[in-house]
Amino acid sequence: MIQFTNNTIIITSQTVDTEAIYQACVSAGLDWVKKLGSTMYLISKNLYVGHSSKPNDYASYTDKNVFIQFEGNLFQVYKGSELRFGTKRANGSTTDGVSFNAPNLTLEYGFGYGANDVAASRDPQNAGNFYAYNSTINAYCFWAWFSGDNQIVEMIDCQIDGFGRVQGVNSIVKNVTIKEAHYMYGMLTPKGQLAVYENINIGQTGGLTDSAIEGCAVYFDPTFALDITITGGYLKGYEKLIYTEANPYTTTATLTFIDTQFDGVLTRLTKDAKSQVFFKYTFKPQLLAPDGTILSNVGVTIKDNTNATVYNGVSDSNGNINTALTRYKHVGASTAPIVEMNPYTMTVTYNNGTTLTTLTRKFSVTTTAINFPLYVVADSTSTGSVESGCDCTTITTAITNAVTTISNKIQTVSDASDTKLLAVINPLDTKVTNVNSNVTNLASSLNTISGVINTIDTTTKATKTSVSDSENIIIASLGEHDVNIENKLDYISTDLRQIMLTVLAEERESQTIIQQKDGSRMIL
Repeated sequence: MIQFTNNTIIITSQTVDTEAIYQACVSAGLDWVKKLGSTMYLISKNLYVGHSSKPNDYASYTDKNVFIQFEGNLFQVYKGSELRFGTKRANGSTTDGVSFNAPNLTLEYGFGYGANDVAASRDPQNAGNFYAYNSTINAYCFWAWFSGDNQIVEMIDCQIDGFGRVQGVNSIVKNVTIKEAHYMYGMLTPKGQLAVYENINIGQTGGLTDSAIEGCAVYFDPTFALDITITGGYLKGYEKLIYTEANPYTTTATLTFIDTQFDGVLTRLTKDAKSQVFFKYTFKPQLLAPDGTILSNVGVTIKDNTNATVYNGVSDSNGNINTALTRYKHVGASTAPIVEMNPYTMTVTYNNGTTLTTLTRKFSVTTTAINFPLYVVADSTSTGSVESGCDCTTITTAITNAVTTISNKIQTVSDASDTKLLAVINPLDTKVTNVNSNVTNLASSLNTISGVINTIDTTTKATKTSVSDSENIIIASLGEHDVNIENKLDYISTDLRQIMLTVLAEERESQTIIQQKDGSRMIL
């Protein structure tokens, strides 16, 4: 059911997403939720999931792949109900994140469960469950996601502005980057130890106007939890690393960092002279004897520089041990010094096949986890620097021997490999030589052919020139011949004309004679 009352959207007894709330507003003729795009919504009123006066009206607000601009003052999720952003797959990876921007939330307890919607009074310990995966959440207020050890808060792979206090022994806060902590002391420790509380990265801390706690990275309050462990992460942008509130109990309060990196000085302010802070780093080496033998199933004891035993166990079948060793600790008042716990002394007892052997070596932990093979050498032969974590003489000898052995094996393998490679390469080399010779002969033949072609080209050009000259001579000769013929024809023509005239003259003379003869006959 979705109800609208007193500028508040109340969701009870059902599961909804933002689109369902929008459609309900449209049906009711209200513009309290506006749709700005296919996946973008503007919510202008307060929103309550579950109703405090009806504790059995549990509901869920679940969404993914949307952009929500929330402009109300309170986003309240009542105990028993839940808010879900994004998706966690079966393999633990996350997807389908939501972008949630809420710039106007009430500074104190505005996100989670703040003011009681009926009595208009604070009720910060009645928050429901909160699941956020692969999401971006800008909620500039003090988050109030706590109501008891059975509460579930899961924030995984998220980018956030804000933050506050969370709770639940099965809760997970992991891979969360806080861009800036608004209206809070920094990263508040949870109310009780969570199942997973790791890789929390802070870019910049906020704080209240109290100059004593302004800009601290971690606010540790023993009232809510006496023993807190924070694993991994990177804290920077702080003025003071830790602020510890007064401890109302007689039990010592302990805050432990494991493999956490700090971009600043390890400073601490505390109101509790009994509390203590430890900065630890993973120590997970594979133990090796001086000759390189894996020390599996051997007894291992580690003591700090005060000779206090901090580890007593047995290596596994691969020679590994796994613990976290303190590099620094701070106990007592703010003015107490931060104590360096290096160097450490490790004693290994094992049977080398004939006698019981005890080896001891000194080493130091740094701000980087140790997770590599570690030679255990007799301390009595050590002349190296303890602080450097190196029993130099014996370790150098062991390393030199190991390097020599490895080099010999590499050389043996290399020689064998060279023989096999040569068996393959030599025939190939012969073939390549033959190919090169053929290529050379081919190049020589090509040069010869090129010379012949050039000669032919030259001869052809000369022939063309000779033919051209002959053509010119013939043309000239033909011209002269034509003139001679014309002259001869003219001469022949003249002779023929003369002959014809002579013939005609003779013919006329003959006719005259004949006529004369005929006339004589007639006279006779």
